[in-house]
Amino acid sequence: MTRHLQGLEETLLEHGRDFSMARFLESHLRNWPEEAGVRGEILHYDVEQSLLEEYTSVGFRQKKKTMLTRPVNRSFEGIPVYVAYAKAPVLVPEVKFDVRYRTAQEDDHTRSEMAVPLMVGKSLVGVLNLESDNPRTFTGAHLSYFERISPLLGHMLWNEIARSDAAFLFEALGAIARQTGKESILREFLERVVGFMGKYTLGCILVPAEKAGRENDLVVLANKGLAVAEGQFLNLKELGVIQAAAISSSKSCYWSAEEGGSRYPALADAIRAEYAKALVLDDRIIAMIDVASPAGAITTRSMSIIDRLAKESSAVIRALPENKKKDGAGPERAVGKSMLSVFISYGGPDSAFAVKLNEALISSGVNTFIFSRDAEPGVKLHRLMREGVNQYDRVLVVCSRDSLERPGVLNEIEESLQREAREGGVSVLIPVTLDDYVFSEWSPSRPDLAQSVRDRVIADFRSALLDEAKFRQGLRQVLACLAKPGMGVQAAP
Repeated sequence: MTRHLQGLEETLLEHGRDFSMARFLESHLRNWPEEAGVRGEILHYDVEQSLLEEYTSVGFRQKKKTMLTRPVNRSFEGIPVYVAYAKAPVLVPEVKFDVRYRTAQEDDHTRSEMAVPLMVGKSLVGVLNLESDNPRTFTGAHLSYFERISPLLGHMLWNEIARSDAAFLFEALGAIARQTGKESILREFLERVVGFMGKYTLGCILVPAEKAGRENDLVVLANKGLAVAEGQFLNLKELGVIQAAAISSSKSCYWSAEEGGSRYPALADAIRAEYAKALVLDDRIIAMIDVASPAGAITTRSMSIIDRLAKESSAVIRALPENKKKDGAGPERAVGKSMLSVFISYGGPDSAFAVKLNEALISSGVNTFIFSRDAEPGVKLHRLMREGVNQYDRVLVVCSRDSLERPGVLNEIEESLQREAREGGVSVLIPVTLDDYVFSEWSPSRPDLAQSVRDRVIADFRSALLDEAKFRQGLRQVLACLAKPGMGVQAAP
């Protein structure tokens, strides 16, 4: 143990402020003979996602990519995971007799292992893990030594990660700020993100198509390994994680195979985690970044880096001469209890938009019915539709290509028109659109349905999934239709 203590002191004295966790491992591994085949790794603990991620390692051969991140749970997938879960050190003289052991390398010959939790106070920040190709390489004296220095290593790991992330951001933001155009800024952003997250990271940058007839499409600007091509058009409504990020209040969405949950297929095969983040300028989405990992989870640390670079990249784009800030109206708010109730009719592919619109209407004081939230189990669909269309003051119909091709939506349009006839011409139906389909291509078997819809003012939500200003503009149109006579809608301060 004297040699080990001297090794730590010599490392600190030799490197001083340049001391690193990698150098700590290198200096200590020299205390064992080469034939022992000792190697080490330091794993950082992601407290928000409860997982371990490799921070640095020395002596490992080709690691399994699935071992770069490891969920900390009762499955105990490996000795380090157990140590993180129990916050207690473990010494395993012979791994073949321990059911917790998992191989970390493709060609693994591990016989003994030792792991120690790294703590800052009562908080776990990481795990020190040592492996050997020989049995009984590590002793109780070794374990006692590393236990004694683990608080110091915990603080060093905490500080080193903070310093390295700050240094990375400083360099990355400088490189992004030196770019002179929107496209080069976004390409540099993607390069920096993929570089930070490592060799198994895939990613792409998508931007709004800004082309007539493609209001809900994104086009691939840059790509790193995903199954898309630069210049390819993608429908936002078919990009589950990306669409969820576009309509969420945080403008981000994370999915992992460990958490499960439904989603559309990722933009590559065998993806185990995906994170999408929108870049926003004046409430308008100007780009989306999508990163995916076939190796395992995307850590909170990586997502924080992406969020910071996205925010700063948007600021750099704002500073370009063509992007002078324009004043915009604030979100809408109803005046008191002055609004008519509304039944929302839509097709399944437009559910994300319908839910977002429903939430905005509720925030504006509107009493709404939306199938995904209000439908009671066991009620027949035809009865649900008929009662909803006739009980609510107005019927809002999403008139997109995806919705107008659904028989249920057509039935609700017919029922609304019949109600209008019974009530002496009162305008019950409020059409809204996400694309141009209702204006030109829609040809239902009953032409009078299309004509009746087209004879009305159709609230325009084209591009609204990507442009918050467009969404608010369309929302104002809808709220104006729902305001009771003599009442109005005002913008929130």
